[in-house]
Amino acid sequence: MTPATRRLLAVVRIALGFIFLWAFVDKLFGLGFATQPQNAWIRGGSPTYGFLTFG
Repeated sequence: MTPATRRLLAVVRIALGFIFLWAFVDKLFGLGFATQPQNAWIRGGSPTYGFLTFG
C-alpha cells in the first residue's frame, strides 16, 4: 500500500468515527438534528425506539 493510500484510509476512518460520535451525542442530549430535545436519552427517551418500532 502506498503512503498516500494509507493516509486516505486513515482520514476516512477518523471521519467515520466522528460521524458515529456525532450521532451518539445527538441521541444523548437531543441537539435537535435527528433527535428532538424532549426525546433525548438523558430525558428518558429511548435511543433505539425508531429502529425497534420501524425496523
